[in-house]
Formats: sequence, structure tokens, C-alpha cells
Amino acid sequence: MIRLPNHARRLPLPPNVTQMTEAQEPALALANVFIERLGDLPLDSWLAIGRAVIAARSATAYASAWSSVERAIAKHDLGLAAWHVRDDVETIAYLASHSGAPLSRLDRPVFAAAHGAAEDAALALLVHSTIPPADLELICAPFVTQLPRERFTAPDPLRAARPTNLAREY
Repeated sequence: MIRLPNHARRLPLPPNVTQMTEAQEPALALANVFIERLGDLPLDSWLAIGRAVIAARSATAYASAWSSVERAIAKHDLGLAAWHVRDDVETIAYLASHSGAPLSRLDRPVFAAAHGAAEDAALALLVHSTIPPADLELICAPFVTQLPRERFTAPDPLRAARPTNLAREY
């Protein structure tokens, strides 16, 4: 009897998991724009973001803002979309962290802080229309200097849906 390797016996994932599009989940549009911009950041920018996150975050204020993101994801049943966002950020972070010389022991926690902040910002952008603008600004703040606001442009349908200028174009 011939045994197939495990990967050949696995059932394929359903298309709504592997091929989720912005048409199926419009909230992905702005998060995807942000993630694309993350792909343009060199490793030095990731480390600068990580240092800023470590130096400036107020745990109490951030926890409150983050809980509004978590509630919005749960309330609007965006778990699958959130998984896609996290997966995309993970891919971009992996590419950035392997783009040059290996990270030093001192740089690894700094990069991890930037990676976590990128994931949080992308998820906040996923639910941007359902969380307070102040929470969105707080979560996205580490990226303002590295990703200029004029580069954070949402697709036209999202601009029309949220006339508040997308919380100052984050």
C-alpha cells in the first residue's frame, strides 16, 4: 500500500477563506492600503517605529483603544477578515525582518514591538468606521512619520462612505 504524504491528504480550505476579496468584505480595503505601504518600509523604519512604540505608549490609553477594536471585530463578525489582515502583516513583517543582516539580540524586541503595532494599526483600519477616531489615531500614531498621510489614501468607495476624511487619512 502506498501512503500519501500528509500534505497530499489534507482537505483544501474553502474559497471564502483563501480568496477573500474587498468585494466580499469592503472593510479590508483600507487595511490593505496600509499593509501595502508597510511593504515599502525598510528595516530601519521598522526599528524606528518599534523604538517609538516602546518609548511612548501609555498602557492604559492603549488598552482602552485596543478593546474598542476587539469589540468592533467581534460585533461585526470580522474574525475571518481580521485573520487575513494578520496573515498579510505577518508576511510583510517576515520579509522586512529578513531583508538584510539578521536582527541583533537587541533589535529583535524592538522589531517585535513594531510588528505588533503594525498588526494593531491594520486591524484598527479594518474597523475604522466603527471605532472612535481618537482610538484610531492613537493606534495608528507610530506610523504617521514613517508612512506619510498623503500615502494613506482609501479607495474611492470608502471615501464616499466616510466623509470624515478617514480620521485624517490614516
